[in-house]
Amino acid sequence: MPTISQKSKVLVTGANGYISLQIARYLLDRGFSARGAVRSPSKGEQVKATLNDPNFEYFVVEDITKDGAFDEVVKDVEGIIHVASPNYFPDGEPDEVIIPAVRGSVGILESAKAHGSAVKRVVVTSSTSALVHPLNPVARTITEADWNDETVDLVREKGKAASGGDKYAASKVLAERTIWAFVEANKASLGFDVLTILPGLTLGPVLQKVKLREAPTQMTSPTDASISMGLLFNLIKNPNPDPSTYTHHIVHAVD
Repeated sequence: MPTISQKSKVLVTGANGYISLQIARYLLDRGFSARGAVRSPSKGEQVKATLNDPNFEYFVVEDITKDGAFDEVVKDVEGIIHVASPNYFPDGEPDEVIIPAVRGSVGILESAKAHGSAVKRVVVTSSTSALVHPLNPVARTITEADWNDETVDLVREKGKAASGGDKYAASKVLAERTIWAFVEANKASLGFDVLTILPGLTLGPVLQKVKLREAPTQMTSPTDASISMGLLFNLIKNPNPDPSTYTHHIVHAVD
């Protein structure tokens, strides 16, 4: 595995997100420079104000599904941590989350291969949902050979009628499969290695300012917080099912 140079620059996509901000803070606190990719200047300024560090900069990538979306932002960085992906449970068509998840994942690799001459490693955050359905009651050992293909099949069968959680999980499965297909197809010419990390329900400190909205049954804004923190908030506010019976794959945000 290649070593990222101390004090080198690392790109973090979706930098205004819940996990991304923790990653950027971690990098900066350890002497690295961090480059954030965000969808708008206003989001970049928010991140800049939150981190308050001269070694942070941001680039605007308005649409991660476009060809070459990351071509400029991968230049002069040694590491890439790709977190940008739809982070909500959609009511609409599955492609609402599947296309950005897949195209963003393969797009960052295409750009790194073509324009990231300094890149040594790309880390992509996937999800435990790519491995197994979180509510699967069967106790078993999970390995890297496991895939949550049952949910992909379910979403293909039900389409828009599938649950938002299943659409989200399908996007994670298909995005990660695309990543490894790209690596296999280009293994002879890649100048960097690729890793995926699969967190589950991610809880912990919130670095960004979160706007809450009132709704008949919930108070949460997943566009400003995260799915995980929204689930926790709703579980506390509306304990149904009984929290004592609720199980999930959980990881601490700082870890």
